[in-house]
Order: sequence, then structure tokens, then C-alpha cells
Amino acid sequence: MEEEGRLDSDDLRDYPSLGEDRVAYAGVAEQKERLLRLAYERFRAIRGGHGHHEFERFCARNDHWLHDYAMFVALKEHFGGVAWCDWTVEIRDRAESAVAYWQGELADRIAMLHQGRIVEVGTMTRIKHSKNPLVHQFITGSAPGPISLV
Repeated sequence: MEEEGRLDSDDLRDYPSLGEDRVAYAGVAEQKERLLRLAYERFRAIRGGHGHHEFERFCARNDHWLHDYAMFVALKEHFGGVAWCDWTVEIRDRAESAVAYWQGELADRIAMLHQGRIVEVGTMTRIKHSKNPLVHQFITGSAPGPISLV
């Protein structure tokens, strides 16, 4: 994301260090969310810039599931992580008025989650094509010790 102008080295300054024997998942998740939001805001501010065409193609190819998934995640966050069957009856049963209301209410978060999918796909593509032998050892499960890719 740094190469694409969405993040810079200063943005990573507060990223939690990863120990060799355990990961502070809450801290990592919080920082990942912060970085994803920052990358999304920069991406949105530079319409037509690097990555927008790829993003639009990705969204078009995956439209059959992407919006519903992003809306599901946004709703799950809004309702405090409870199971979807415990949400309000109207949105649980996808009443048209409830869907329209929540699409408007959570529009920014839904859009950011769309962006998150392409950021993750781009990151995984860069990892897959990495020339770093440790990355390949991690992917194949032949790494000599603990390696964290976050």
C-alpha cells in the first residue's frame, strides 16, 4: 500500500511489535483497522489515481457477493458482534425499508469495507509474488521458526 501512495512509513510507526511466541491480536486488529481506514480515505480522496481501475474491475467481477458481505460486516459491527439472528427483526429478515435505511446509515463503513477487500487481495498478490525466501517458506509451511505476516 505504500507503493500505491495509500500509506507511508510514518503510518506504520505505532504498529505493535510482534513477539516471537505470541501475538497481541487485539492490538494488531486495532492497528490494522486504523491503517485500513487511513488507506481507504486516501484512496477515496484521489479519484482516478493508481489502483482505481483495478478496484472498479474487482468490484464489477465480485458484485454478486461484495456489497452484501460489506453490509453484513457493517451491520454485525453496528449490532456489537452478535449473531445476525439476534438483530432487529426488520434487518434480520431483510425488509426492503430496513435494508434501504441501513445502507444509508452505514454507507461510509460499507464503502470502506469494499475497499478493504481490494486492499487484502492486493496484499495477498504481493505476498504471493514476493521474492523473499522466508515468505515462501511461510506459505509452504517449511519455515524454520515463527514468522508473522500481518
